[in-house]
Amino acid sequence: MTLSILSTIDAQCNRTPNAPAITASGTLWTYRTLRAQIAARAEAFAHRMRPAAITAVVMVPESESIAQVLAVARTGRTPLLVPAGLPGWEERSVLQESGAAYFVARGMTLPLGEEAPPGDTFPGGLMQLTSGTMGPSRPAFRTWEGVGDEVAALLGASHLSRRDKVLVTSSLAHSYAFMAGVLAPLSVGAHVIVAPDDAPDPSRAGISIVLGLPSTYAAWVARLDRDALRAVRLAFSAGAPLPDGLYDDVRARLGASIRQDYGTTETGTIALDTGASAAPGTVGTVLPHLECRLGKGAGNEGEIEVRGRAVALGYVSGGRLVSCTDSEGWYHTLDQGRTTPDGHLVLTGRRRWPLVGGGSSIDPAVLESELLALSGVREAVALQTRDGRVTVVVTGDARREDLDRWIRSWAGRLGVPISVQQRPSLPRSPAGKLLRKYLLES
Repeated sequence: MTLSILSTIDAQCNRTPNAPAITASGTLWTYRTLRAQIAARAEAFAHRMRPAAITAVVMVPESESIAQVLAVARTGRTPLLVPAGLPGWEERSVLQESGAAYFVARGMTLPLGEEAPPGDTFPGGLMQLTSGTMGPSRPAFRTWEGVGDEVAALLGASHLSRRDKVLVTSSLAHSYAFMAGVLAPLSVGAHVIVAPDDAPDPSRAGISIVLGLPSTYAAWVARLDRDALRAVRLAFSAGAPLPDGLYDDVRARLGASIRQDYGTTETGTIALDTGASAAPGTVGTVLPHLECRLGKGAGNEGEIEVRGRAVALGYVSGGRLVSCTDSEGWYHTLDQGRTTPDGHLVLTGRRRWPLVGGGSSIDPAVLESELLALSGVREAVALQTRDGRVTVVVTGDARREDLDRWIRSWAGRLGVPISVQQRPSLPRSPAGKLLRKYLLES
């Protein structure tokens, strides 16, 4: 293995072969077992797969998924981490866009075509899917060197060591879980516990670091004993802002202060709250492996832009690499933010593309705020479909006649048809993030 982060994990397997490496579904793998499982799978892949082939791995919450990704990488092929449970249409679209040649799921390896797909090859890296908050999910390609930079920064900020037990409740396909919850702990000999659906009581499992989601902590507040998190050294959350009151509830009842991990699929972790005391309302400080600046905005706020080797080289579309940065290498997150006098980063909003029609444009928030003012509307999301139509999806129990009256008030003002859909709920990720991709496909 010539890839530094993978070589580091390999060396750790040799140093502490009998130490616990991964626990998932009640089964413990030692570092010796992890090394053997990676080696066996790498040998099988080397015989079955074409060189440099993109290989999609379905990331079920099992140790085998981790071993499969590392084995694919060891053979010089490019793993594409696919979340378990994707709708069939989305999975097929992702495989086609990425140019994947093989599909690995629960020990089975299936070829996706006899001939090598047209397009580029992507040695020396991995692919992960964007969340789909603003549109369809896209495979983003990052190099192992860049991932190694991120892991080193995470280790330095969190002071992770082999004495830590790290609980991961997020999907292994996501950057947050795979980089901070798998690669970083395994590189120093820590014990990783994968439990997305039924996270154990940290006080009984001896957990020192939690990589959770807002939903993780909300569930714990409801069912864990008082002070159950008091012995946890670092309790992280990512994926979406904390609901109002959750930080205070967790601190008062469970004895822990939730800290934020902020990042994107394209960049990995950008900022992390690891100070001597938590900094609520912020996402911590920017990690040193990245340059970060505030771009266009108002006042002391601006769009968060980052640059560095850890940033994805681009999105893979039709087997080709399409850059995700500007000409100077800056990745534009679309997140608005500001910095505090002591250097903490605060997220203040999300930049959104205007709705366009008939030579005019409008901020989608204008339509959403008008509908939210109607009786019975609980949530409202405005978006523009591929054919230019504007649709606002609402939840709640608003009367249809009130919604139709609002539609008539906008007739002709934007230059494109406007409609309102009523739904019982909006599609969200496990972290609570709105997934517009499923609204666009409906």
